[in-house]
Amino acid sequence: MKKNVSGNDLRTLRNLNQQSNRIASITQKFEETFGSSPIFIASAPGRVNLIGEHTDYNDGYVFPVAIDKYINIALRQRTDRRVTLHASDVNDTSEFDLDALHTIPQQAPAWSHYLIGVASLLQASGRKIAGIDAVITGDVPIGAGLSSSAALSVSATLAFLAAGSELEALESENDKKELAALCQRVEHEFAGVNCGIMDQTISLLGKENHGLFLDCRSLEYEHIPLNLAGHYITICNTEELPALTQKRCRYVIEENTRVLEAVSVLKIPTEKTGEALIQFGNLMNASHNGLRDDYEVSCKELDLLTDIARSITGVIGSRMTGAGFGGCTVSIVHKDALEPFQTRVRKEYHEQIGIEPEIYLCNVGDGAQVLRIF
Repeated sequence: MKKNVSGNDLRTLRNLNQQSNRIASITQKFEETFGSSPIFIASAPGRVNLIGEHTDYNDGYVFPVAIDKYINIALRQRTDRRVTLHASDVNDTSEFDLDALHTIPQQAPAWSHYLIGVASLLQASGRKIAGIDAVITGDVPIGAGLSSSAALSVSATLAFLAAGSELEALESENDKKELAALCQRVEHEFAGVNCGIMDQTISLLGKENHGLFLDCRSLEYEHIPLNLAGHYITICNTEELPALTQKRCRYVIEENTRVLEAVSVLKIPTEKTGEALIQFGNLMNASHNGLRDDYEVSCKELDLLTDIARSITGVIGSRMTGAGFGGCTVSIVHKDALEPFQTRVRKEYHEQIGIEPEIYLCNVGDGAQVLRIF
């Protein structure tokens, strides 16, 4: 008898294939760069926030998911205290010494500041780390509001812990919370970005086919099952524009309420999945309207993308995600509507803005992990 394969089974098989391809690709790049094989591969995902925007740094509620796009670091321990890094995607190399981390080397490229910061703070916390040779690559789009920097700092944290035989630091969820806070400090102290705690937390604690309901004040959280029932998370990128935000208290209060309502809706019994998704989509739409009208961080490009998306049958909700004034929108699109969605978005956005937006199709993936491959 032929066995039926569910949508979740297909996604799991696809994720395993993607992971296998990532391992093979970065292993080859490491061998080409260093002439030997890596021992570990540390991976951390980007994220998209489905609802709860600009509430993390206001100590509110958020509901992000980890996406199946990752920053990967292949590494091998060294016998000395040197760190040699090769960023394959930008063909750039950086080196530093673990015993001389009191200052960032003058010529260190910006991307390496995250790894220098991670190494510095791990050592200051008492963790044992070692010198490494490493290759960095990934498919989290840079500058698209999908938290590539958080994925980089989290994967770097796992890489240094693996090299120092300190992976027991990942055994408990409280440990992961501490590491998320460490990665947030890296953003603050080494990259000059005063971000909230959401991005690092979801990158470490993400779970396949689940959203993370996170209270950014207490750091209490709950994994909420996401039964998307044939829908895909679709992310559309406008263009790069300066990020500027202003606090709008009414919006923050209403957005926190929407997150609580969204979590409640998703707990509706599975036989009512269709009804739950429609309600969730309405909350996404209301979230964007609040960001546009009350918090005033949207722009005509983001509004246009959401307007186009909402006019397409099979799209249950669409909103901006990230800081605003450019960046990305996130939509939940039924699989049967993916082709007309992509066609219309590209065509109508190009006609009005003169740019063809990048479109990323994503599944909800797992959080950061380390694989020992040799």
